[in-house]
Amino acid sequence: MSENRIGKFNISQDFIEQNIEEVAEIFTILKFVPMRVESLFVNNTIEMIGYSHMFKEIEKKMCAPEYEINITKKENGTIEIQVVEV
Repeated sequence: MSENRIGKFNISQDFIEQNIEEVAEIFTILKFVPMRVESLFVNNTIEMIGYSHMFKEIEKKMCAPEYEINITKKENGTIEIQVVEV
């Protein structure tokens, strides 16, 4: 990946444990490549920093922008993802 499309987001540990198949599908849709994963016990989330084609391109050595990942599961079972910078 020649573009520097790096970003950061948090995901609930409970969400991962209860929806492991959907989480795998979400990461596939995002084409997410993790670079750092940190468990934050204070709020029971996992902070993830990594690359995705859905993140905006940033200059080298810039801090990774934070994103909110909005997930909608359609009636037909497909997952729709919206990535919003916060």
